[in-house]
Amino acid sequence: MYFPDEQYRSSVILPYEFSAVRVFGAELHPTTFKLKVCCTAAHEDKRTPAQIHEKSQEGMQRINFWIDTILSDMIILDVSSPVFDNIVSVADNTSLFSPGPPTDHMLVELLHSKLVAITKGMFDIHAISLTSSDTDNVETSFRDVDGHHLPGIEYFGTETLHPTPWWTRDTIEVCEFARGTVVEEELYNHFSDFFGKKEEADIIIFRAEDDEDGQV
Repeated sequence: MYFPDEQYRSSVILPYEFSAVRVFGAELHPTTFKLKVCCTAAHEDKRTPAQIHEKSQEGMQRINFWIDTILSDMIILDVSSPVFDNIVSVADNTSLFSPGPPTDHMLVELLHSKLVAITKGMFDIHAISLTSSDTDNVETSFRDVDGHHLPGIEYFGTETLHPTPWWTRDTIEVCEFARGTVVEEELYNHFSDFFGKKEEADIIIFRAEDDEDGQV
């Protein structure tokens, strides 16, 4: 597990465990994952120690919510899988889209990118490590030293509602939505809907209907 540079006086390692099913080819593999997140509170010159602490607590809430509520019990599959369309048609709200085979190496980079996105300005995510029950609990670590090597939104293969892939967005979703479709997603949109700005999170029906100019 990677630890931050000496410029940081201290860091924390947040441990998590979640279950999911990943798809290799046409085979389903139920898996238990253990995740460790090495991070420090994000420091900005204009913030007081109390404000830094408050932001770091918000970051921890976001990570906890996303892993416990969104990531747990997901079906993780490559968008080029031969069973992709069949699975998504019946499990669209519980499918995590991968731009390649959902190996530990792929997942650890996807998770790192997403956690950085949802905690920006709250935490500095230095590294994460992942172990899985179906790989004899070998630990796979990742830290971003020279930029992510994940693809852009073109991985999905068709025009989407968002210009960037889910792992770069500070929202809860783990999939893409094609333009010209009607999407029903529970608890959709930014984390501000869940922490203090909205007492009740409604189900939002996101209608993406192309007009004559091809715009939503």
